[in-house]
Amino acid sequence: MAASIYGAGAFHGNLFILNFLATSVGIVGLRIIMIWIYARTSSLVLGWLTHASFTGGQLALVSLDLTPAETTIWNSAFSLSVTGIVVIVVLRNRDLMMRSR
Repeated sequence: MAASIYGAGAFHGNLFILNFLATSVGIVGLRIIMIWIYARTSSLVLGWLTHASFTGGQLALVSLDLTPAETTIWNSAFSLSVTGIVVIVVLRNRDLMMRSR
């Protein structure tokens, strides 16, 4: 988040707040998924791999020559996708944060 605040403010201009919020939603969704994975498996390695695939996926799928508006749209769409995955996980697993035994 610090990189977003210090590095992207000048690039995004008026879209900074919207981009920051979209990115924040995606990160919160990622954390929910990581907690669910850890609660189900007790594996830190799977959490690390989830985080790495999230970060690597964003870097691999995003073009570096996007405009601020395109970047904001991309981050919003990506965050909505992550949120959709969280909703599916929650609906399919009512005991989301409970460890299955």
